[in-house]
Amino acid sequence: MNESKFTLGQTVMTRSVSDLVSVSDKFSSFVMKCMFRHKACNWGDLDPEDIECNNLALEYGSRILSSYTIPFSFEFDHNKVWIITEADRSSTTILFPSDY
Repeated sequence: MNESKFTLGQTVMTRSVSDLVSVSDKFSSFVMKCMFRHKACNWGDLDPEDIECNNLALEYGSRILSSYTIPFSFEFDHNKVWIITEADRSSTTILFPSDY
């Protein structure tokens, strides 16, 4: 069992992520796995500087960003999912980079 080192707050997703979750069980399962990874401090596909920023964010209460490459393709151009937890830990948003 993975223990969380921070709270997610209210979890929301952008319309584009929500639309795909609602029609694809495969994508929905992938998003849930990403949420567990994010909460377990597995930041996904980030460079070392961004990983260090997230690790410092745990200590100092800054925003946390994870990035996960989608391991399968769809009929549109999304290849990553981002998960962002706000600095005050009040909310976490699941989004495509193009939604930012």
